[in-house]
Amino acid sequence: MRRFGSLITILILHVASVVLAQSNVPAIRPSALPDNETDSQALQARISSLTVKRPSGYPTSPLADKIIGQWFEFATNDLDIKAISLDLQTDDSKLIVRTSKGDITTPFGFTNWKTSTEAFAIGMNQFVSVPAKPLIATCGAWTEDNVLTLKLVAYETPFYTTLNMRFDDKRLLIDAEHNAAFGPTKLPELIGER
Repeated sequence: MRRFGSLITILILHVASVVLAQSNVPAIRPSALPDNETDSQALQARISSLTVKRPSGYPTSPLADKIIGQWFEFATNDLDIKAISLDLQTDDSKLIVRTSKGDITTPFGFTNWKTSTEAFAIGMNQFVSVPAKPLIATCGAWTEDNVLTLKLVAYETPFYTTLNMRFDDKRLLIDAEHNAAFGPTKLPELIGER
């Protein structure tokens, strides 16, 4: 019976490949498409113009001086975040995430993107087709007086994460959402305390 099932599967795959090869889908023809310099240049121009929008807001907040260097500790969580601290300088800021493997420093700017090979990927490194240590570009903005929003982009992949950090007295509430995922895009809220 197992052999019969295997033969049926092979037959279905063969029929499907014949039908697709005879279809009008250009990418499935038996030979390559002819070169088209005009379309190729147009595609290259379009790809070169693609951008990821930075978070919109302000480069500082009245709250910034009160949280610089403060550590917010978290209960055990799936992202392995033990604690978070911020070093806030206008365009040389850092998100410092303490994990069980040590501290991970992610540089970010408020008016420009900062790149890193050792940045905190906030779970994007668990996605299919994302390297274990993805190249990350990060930019931030104060979207409210007590909310710092960071966008972390794994720029060699189609993935990015928006990280909203709400500072509430002695607590840090983190809401994060991936732009795409196989499963939920919104991560569970994390609450850290000083």
